[in-house]
Amino acid sequence: MKKIRAVEVGTGPGILAISLAAMGHDVTGVDLSENMLERAAANAKEKGVNVLLVQGDAEEVPLKDGEYDFIFSKYLLWTLPQPDKFLGECYRLLKDGGLMMIIDGLWFQNQMGQRRKTVVTIFLMSYMLTLSRIFLLRKTIPQRG
Repeated sequence: MKKIRAVEVGTGPGILAISLAAMGHDVTGVDLSENMLERAAANAKEKGVNVLLVQGDAEEVPLKDGEYDFIFSKYLLWTLPQPDKFLGECYRLLKDGGLMMIIDGLWFQNQMGQRRKTVVTIFLMSYMLTLSRIFLLRKTIPQRG
């Protein structure tokens, strides 16, 4: 198996980052919360794996351009004020041919426990427009050299 460089943005307690590191990959976990990074460090130590942990904002990730084979996040995108900035950061961090995986859900509910379709629809439309912009940019931007 080829070793990859990966980054989990919004790593929280680091569960996914630690799992990938345990498979022998170089993994960086980024989170805004110092508290979560401390938990991730304790979890990584308990599992006996190395994960580089970095404090930073998902909309301005403090990592270098084009250095990662795989970028992933879980239950982060819906929380962001500007999800398009996060998706742009993912593109910036990825190597050519790199992959991005986003695990998310529809978490918007009103006080009665009913989904607020308007908010969800607007969010999904914004999300899809952002993704289409990234894919269009991918076709028009010269490959990194």
